[in-house]
Amino acid sequence: MKDNCILTAESVTEGHPDKLCDTIADAVVDACLTQDAAARVACEVMATAGKIIAAGEITAAKIPDIPAIICRTVREAGYGGSDYEVEVITHEQSPDIAEAVCGGTETGAGDQGILYGFACDETKELLPLPVVLAHRLTRLLTDTRRQGIIPAGVCGIPLWSPVPHCRSGGILPA
Repeated sequence: MKDNCILTAESVTEGHPDKLCDTIADAVVDACLTQDAAARVACEVMATAGKIIAAGEITAAKIPDIPAIICRTVREAGYGGSDYEVEVITHEQSPDIAEAVCGGTETGAGDQGILYGFACDETKELLPLPVVLAHRLTRLLTDTRRQGIIPAGVCGIPLWSPVPHCRSGGILPA
């Protein structure tokens, strides 16, 4: 039994604060790039106590309507009303970062990244089974909320999927 363990993965529905903030930041980047393919955008978003703050560095020919993007994204995630305050704090990209990104023969100024998981043959997605199951279940919850099967206010759900696993490789049979 000591060679067996339980692998657990977490996934969250679109209304979860972490996912909501990431979705807002992605929407801001998308809007900037739609208006200016050469835009440089570093956007962070946080939500707390009835307030959503978008901040960062944006260099673009035209800055999109970020408060409108925030409100639309919040509505699409399943939250109704406008009982929150929106604050946007942006400025142009710093000259030092712009030089690192656009100048010289070697470019790059990023120091952020997220990496989780590994390729494996447990699933057709080539991801570990707990990850696939957690994502499937949160997609199902989101779809049922959008169809009105579960209440609209139920939109920020974290979900964990524990799966018995053999350390020597593979999923334990049921």
